[in-house]
Amino acid sequence: MIDAAAEKDRQKQLLLLTIVVFLGFLLYSGVLLAPFVFDDYFIIIYNPLVKSFIASLKDIANNRYIGSLSFAFNYAVGEFDPFKYHLVNVLIHAVNAVLVFFLVKSILVASDTGESGSLFIPAFSAFLFVAHPMQTQAVTYISQRFASLATLFYLSSILSYITACRIRDDCKSVRSIKFISYYAAAMVFACLGMKTKEIAITIPFMLLAYEIFFRKQKDSFSVSLAYLAPMFFTLLILPVTKLGFHASPFDAFVSNIDTFTQDERVSYSRVEYLFMQFRVIVAYLRLLIFPVNQNFDYGHLPPGFFSHAEIAASCAVIVMLVLIPFFLFRKEKVISFGIAWFVVALSVESSIIPIRDPMVEHRLYLPSVGAFMIFSMLTARIIPKSRIRLVAAVIMVALFSGLTYARNVVYKSPESLWQDVIAKAPANARGYGSLGLIYKTQGMQDQALAMFDKVLALEKGYPEVFLHLGDIYYERKDYQKSLYYLDEGIKIDLTHAISASALSKKGRAYTRLGETGKAIDAYKEAIKDSVNSVIPFNNLGIIYIRNGELDKAIEVLQQGLKIHNNSNLYRNLSVAYQEKGEQGKAEEALAKALMISQAGSP
Repeated sequence: MIDAAAEKDRQKQLLLLTIVVFLGFLLYSGVLLAPFVFDDYFIIIYNPLVKSFIASLKDIANNRYIGSLSFAFNYAVGEFDPFKYHLVNVLIHAVNAVLVFFLVKSILVASDTGESGSLFIPAFSAFLFVAHPMQTQAVTYISQRFASLATLFYLSSILSYITACRIRDDCKSVRSIKFISYYAAAMVFACLGMKTKEIAITIPFMLLAYEIFFRKQKDSFSVSLAYLAPMFFTLLILPVTKLGFHASPFDAFVSNIDTFTQDERVSYSRVEYLFMQFRVIVAYLRLLIFPVNQNFDYGHLPPGFFSHAEIAASCAVIVMLVLIPFFLFRKEKVISFGIAWFVVALSVESSIIPIRDPMVEHRLYLPSVGAFMIFSMLTARIIPKSRIRLVAAVIMVALFSGLTYARNVVYKSPESLWQDVIAKAPANARGYGSLGLIYKTQGMQDQALAMFDKVLALEKGYPEVFLHLGDIYYERKDYQKSLYYLDEGIKIDLTHAISASALSKKGRAYTRLGETGKAIDAYKEAIKDSVNSVIPFNNLGIIYIRNGELDKAIEVLQQGLKIHNNSNLYRNLSVAYQEKGEQGKAEEALAKALMISQAGSP
């Protein structure tokens, strides 16, 4: 009879999980053909490592090594077909929902609350996780696979550790093969998570919270810490791979730890960022409960958002959030642990480590597990009648599913995505700039100029916008105006790559104006700043060939080839050798150019 009941529960569980996975694919079916957007271009399309699985495999010093490796795998099987990238993301999301089910179920068993046999709480948590519209950015936005994949390893590590603890308690031994296997799996998953996204460094601390909340009374806390201690060694995985594979001296790493733990593009201090996050965390909580007016890019949040009154009130909410687990520790361990999960999982990105964007939705992907655990538990408490509870749960999941499907519609094109951004945040300069770039790429210059003018009216600190304006006026043959905007862009504090690009564009405009001397000077300056672009080398080589300065042309073209084997460089090198009368070298350079072109290289 017991076996029959257990089998019935297993079948019911399998049915529930099948529906969870099916719902996940159904909700995201509409975006499987959606194009790449925003950072997808820099992280995937323009990333040379993605095109070589072997090169990605060797890049182990990369903090996000596993996530980057997954993109290289995608390219290996489907190049830049967005369908395959989306399919992997949705699959990861569906697996995560299943893991949430088992995590919540395991925690109920460990809590001894009498609800360990309930399927409602873990199932409702899994359905909320898979259907909530706040998950869309981590799933639909391909680049944010880092968040969802790290969460997969995170949940797997926690579950493996919990299973190992259960085996330890049952077998009364830590020498059993099963215990060692699960414990080792927990460590491996933790390391994989940490090499996918930095949020996974909180895994040992989450396990510490688990030991505090759910350890058996007969075990002393020191014994629990002894079992847990090896998990803290996984925190060494990032510095060890950074030092060991990047040849960085340890003292240099320690002395630059402040630089490594903040985004160099931010202008605010650690304390300012922390105060910002008090307000942002409350906004996250509101979006979890009432997910409307979601935005792909919140940009610079309005001044009132960070008023003293708002921050003080938010700070009070956060303090209360932190204190609740202490008051509910004995009576409501699952709810207390859910709060601890939310706080700990959010601590890396919403604390004292400044990040350029104070608020983005994919950061809620992992913390939301704790929130859904709490919500499911409260639903079970507030609505004791199972049928009414089930109806309420179905209505809630259906509502969130509808919002998720509707939210995914804006991802169907880059244009619709950024139009949605500026409709909800009219002061978002990056939104106008991104939309302007789309119009520029489509040849819609008037619309692009209107968007770029909006950017300049809102914020002068976007050098890329000046470069785009320089391009548009160059194409319109208004070279003086092109030079004006390029000069304005160069006045801003630039990265080497942007500076090299601006100077190359200036050289191009000066060439059209017949001011060869100024063009040469611009290209020479661009070469000084050039990291991996061969454009200034190529264009300067062309000028030298036209001027009859063939030795200079050959020298600069060969310098460019040290950066990249480019077919255009070889073609112009062939011309230079031809003009110089060195026929053999000219033919050799031309053959290399043809070889690169046939191989599909630029």
